[in-house]
Amino acid sequence: GRVIIDVELDDGRVVKGVTNIDRGFKGLMSTARGVAASIGKIAAGIGVFELARKAVNMVTSSLDGAIDRYDTLNNFPRVMQLLGFDASEAEQAIQKLSDGVQGLPTRLDEIAKSAQTIALMTNDLDLAVETAIALNNAFIASGSSAMDAERGLTQYVQMLAKGKVDQQSWNSLVETMGPALNMVAEAFGFTGRSARQDLYEALKEGHITFDEFNAKIIELNKAQGGFAEMAREASGGIRTALTNLRTWFVQGTETIIEAIDEALGGVGSIQRAIESLKPIIQGFFNWIASKVPIVIEHFKRMRDELDPWIPSVNQVRDIFISAFTAIKNFVVPALRDVV
Repeated sequence: GRVIIDVELDDGRVVKGVTNIDRGFKGLMSTARGVAASIGKIAAGIGVFELARKAVNMVTSSLDGAIDRYDTLNNFPRVMQLLGFDASEAEQAIQKLSDGVQGLPTRLDEIAKSAQTIALMTNDLDLAVETAIALNNAFIASGSSAMDAERGLTQYVQMLAKGKVDQQSWNSLVETMGPALNMVAEAFGFTGRSARQDLYEALKEGHITFDEFNAKIIELNKAQGGFAEMAREASGGIRTALTNLRTWFVQGTETIIEAIDEALGGVGSIQRAIESLKPIIQGFFNWIASKVPIVIEHFKRMRDELDPWIPSVNQVRDIFISAFTAIKNFVVPALRDVV
């Protein structure tokens, strides 16, 4: 309800003071509204709201990548353990791979897949991780695109599996990591314009084994001014910066997914929650499927009930058509005569 207080004011100054306070409050509220409107206009002018909208869109578009990254971080150790590798070693491997692509336009799931393939061939997970990181850096340091790097990696893995080189695979490496091959050739003592070809001949003849060649790439990756440092310098520019920006959003979104998963009970909680919807969804569609025969039967019954009336309806339609035709044939000539 309300509380009503009667106040008697004998002093005119008190009345005037109350009036001034009331005016002051009204002025203050008007000023506050003006300030708020001004702030809104300023924010709109400098694009604050547009930036916020783009940030939200960036997080939303990063969801798929974040899910892939989170699944890779959790599935890689389990898969490698199933393949016979030590669980703790697999945990360290995926963390090393994650650190190895920081600041580079390379997705974690891509390099993890490469490391897994090499590990299955060499049966050495640590060597596979070192090789995958070194090759990724060598491709980027040589200026290769993601597609070229994937093509070169495929050829490299084939040679690694066979333990020897062939001209076609070597040509692919020359195209995708030529500058890096020059450094490898020089590290083996080959110089001049024919250094790369001399290195190929040495590999082909077995003077240098492919294992030694692979070890040299890893060595040059870790060296001062090697592939790792070159890759970070070569991956500069606006395009890479934008790619890295998307990567940071992916990583941030993945952190949120991890927090939700942990809050729900640990790794796999989101997966189990989604899978728990299976009987509900299946039940819903099964309910719809069970109603389909009833609906069809209802329409059949309606059609059967209307069938006897269809001739009558057609007859009425024909009568109306005939009547309108007769009227038209009478009215139109009459109008022509009048005109």
